[in-house]
Amino acid sequence: MIEDDPGHQRLVEINLCRANVTNPIVVLKDAQSVTRCYELECNIFITKPIDYQQFRKVIHKLGSLLSCVTLSNGD
Repeated sequence: MIEDDPGHQRLVEINLCRANVTNPIVVLKDAQSVTRCYELECNIFITKPIDYQQFRKVIHKLGSLLSCVTLSNGD
C-alpha cells in the first residue's frame, strides 16, 4: 500500500470537514486499499471490477443500496 496515495489523501481531507459531509463516502479502489479506506472512515468500499460488464453490475447494485439509505442530518 502506498501511504501517499491521492485517494487516501482525499479521504483524510473529507474527514477533516466530516461535520459538513452528509452523504456516504463510497470508495472504488483495488483490494489492497480496503483496510486503509475503512480506517479513514469510508462508508462503502467497492473493489475495482476487472471488466466493463462487471463494473456496470457493481454500479447498479450500489445505486440500489444507496436508494435504501436514509441519512440523518443531525437534527
